[in-house]
Order: sequence, then C-alpha cells, then structure tokens
Amino acid sequence: MNHILSFVVAISLLFVTAGSDAQQLPDPSGEDPAQLRMAESTGLRVYRHDRAAALATDALRGNRKFRKDKRVGSWITEARESSVLVSFVDKDDPDRARLLYQVDVSDGSDGAGKVTAFEPPEAATASQRNAARARGTAAAFDFKPCAQHYNTVVLPAIAGDASGWNVFLLPSTTDAAVIPFGGTYRLELDGEGRTVTSSRTYTRTCIDFARSKRRGAEEAALVVTHLLDPVPTEAHVLLNLQIGTPVVVLTASNRSSWMIDKGRIRFLEKIEPKPGEGPKVPIADVR
Repeated sequence: MNHILSFVVAISLLFVTAGSDAQQLPDPSGEDPAQLRMAESTGLRVYRHDRAAALATDALRGNRKFRKDKRVGSWITEARESSVLVSFVDKDDPDRARLLYQVDVSDGSDGAGKVTAFEPPEAATASQRNAARARGTAAAFDFKPCAQHYNTVVLPAIAGDASGWNVFLLPSTTDAAVIPFGGTYRLELDGEGRTVTSSRTYTRTCIDFARSKRRGAEEAALVVTHLLDPVPTEAHVLLNLQIGTPVVVLTASNRSSWMIDKGRIRFLEKIEPKPGEGPKVPIADVR
C-alpha cells in the first residue's frame, strides 16, 4: 500500500526563503561535488527524455491513423542538440525493429513537432534496435512496483561501459493531485540491451506525495528524508523538475539538508537538534 505524504505549505517551511542564502552557506559535509553534478545532469536527462516521450505520444494520439495502428509496440528517444527525437517502433523482435512514426520534440516547446509517418516502415539502426531491446528487457525485470502504470526512459550508459544502457522505471499516475515517487528504479544493461547487470531503487517503500487541498494554501516545497545515499540523487532532481516546486532533501546518514530548485542541488546546513528537541523542519520520511 502506498503511503500519502503532503506538501509543506509556505507558512510552515523554514528553508523556502533561503534560496539565495543557501549558496553562501559553507558546506561541511565533505561530499564529492562531482556526485552532486552527476545527479543534476542525470536527473535533467531523464526529465528531458520522459517529457519528450509524453508530448510525442499526446501528438500522435490526435492522429486517427495512429490510434488504429495495431503495429505500434513501444518508443525510443534520442537526444539532439536542442530537441529529443522520439521514434515509435513496431512489435516485432528488436532484431528486426522498424520505425513507424517519428516526432522531434524541441526542448523549449510546449508541444511536439510535426509527426512523420514511415510508409513503408523504415528499418531501425543498430543503436535503435538495442535501445528497443533494452526497454523490453527492463519491462520484464522482476521488481516491486508501486504504481499500476510505469513510464520507461532508456538512455545510453551514463557511466562505466559506454556501450551499455541505463533504463529508468518511473511510476506514473493520471491523478493530478498525487505525485508518485516510491518505486523508481534504475537498471544498468549491457550494450545489446539483453541483460540487466545491476539495479537500484531510490526508496525502501512505496511513497506518493499528495498536493495540499487546503483552500488558499500556497505550496512552497516538498520535504523528504533520504536514507540510501549521503546526497540527493537524480530521482530527487527529476521529482523537482516534474513538479516545478523546490524539494528539500534531508539525508539521514550525515544529517545534512539540501535544496533542489530548477534542477540544481544546494547544500543548506547540518541538522543538529539539541537534546530533547525534535528536528528543525518537518520531515516526510521517504524510506
């Protein structure tokens, strides 16, 4: 069962007004800055590709031919300089994958570009076939889901073997009042997308965030504790970019607080409560 956690409203959150000040605070955590920058860049990449796939799918659903096309199996995304190319492939074996439709989604647009339909279907490249295969392998991966529906983002390997793939399994919902977070996974696959070589989750339980329903309440930030890493991860950056609201992450292992705003991670301060006192800020415990 998912736990529902609420947003913290403006009047109750101490750190919301610390945006510019947070940059000037010393960072006594001793954490590797490169790890923070990697989390930022990875979170942005996942968000960029997930957004493009959603916009491309919306554009194609307005096409009557696409809605009736039973050949469509899945999609793959490929980064361009200022856009993401979304290709929809057929249901055949990835070794024989064919492109049916393509949509180029600009980074700065609110919608997708022109839809290109391939008649006859166009043979996928080796890289496209491997990406499609990686998506299929990830879909069959044995994991504990926290949502009925999942979105999948397939990216070329971020670190390690440059020929491999990273696949992110993202819980999704159609309820605008609920934001799923628990149950997000990252898988690493070999270059052909056939084998999962490693995996990780970002929480220990299923967690949803519920937007405040209080009339006139102004959502200021979402506050979570994180137990699995000493710094915020790409999943927290992605969450911030998805909701457009600052996210405060409290890392339990080093008792540090961090602000994520517009995809950037900033250290806030160490949380050292006095004896007999509770934490300085409200904590939504994401395990």
